[in-house]
Amino acid sequence: MCTGIAMCCCCFMAMSAFFGLLGISMIPSVEDQIATYIYSNFRGFPLTVTGSLLTVRHFVYCTGDYIGCVKKEGAEDLVHIFGWEKGIGNFVPFSVSLLKHAHWEMPMHFSHAAYRNITHDPKAGRPMDAFVFSKKSDLPDGVLPDLEKNILLNFDTGTEEHWGRRKLIADMLPALNY
Repeated sequence: MCTGIAMCCCCFMAMSAFFGLLGISMIPSVEDQIATYIYSNFRGFPLTVTGSLLTVRHFVYCTGDYIGCVKKEGAEDLVHIFGWEKGIGNFVPFSVSLLKHAHWEMPMHFSHAAYRNITHDPKAGRPMDAFVFSKKSDLPDGVLPDLEKNILLNFDTGTEEHWGRRKLIADMLPALNY
């Protein structure tokens, strides 16, 4: 166990290693290799931890520009690792609700074709307690309407109710027909 001067040296070495790794990960080609290693070798909780650290790297690299840069960095990782043709990769959820219920990773449909296939698939399914990146039971009062707890986003994609509501919305917004 480190104490006194030795403790300072241990802390200095640990911080130097952390910032050294963070610094070297700022080189795009090195980051590509790190991301490939993470998403190829880890699953479950280890993927969540390392994937979250990769997201922290993106925020540092992008100086906090989430919309213009962090999302682009994440998308480039998905394309680099999984490819546009497949269009589906692993995603580390950032939702406290999902992490609380041990949902350590989830599929990300990032190409238009893959996203369209999953959103138009009547067999895709959806847990009744799901609401975007949360469990309905974790939502505070007032997020969902008091009288109707099940909205379009809650219905299993195979139910008649889901397709009836979806068709009604698509009839109002023709772009949703594609």
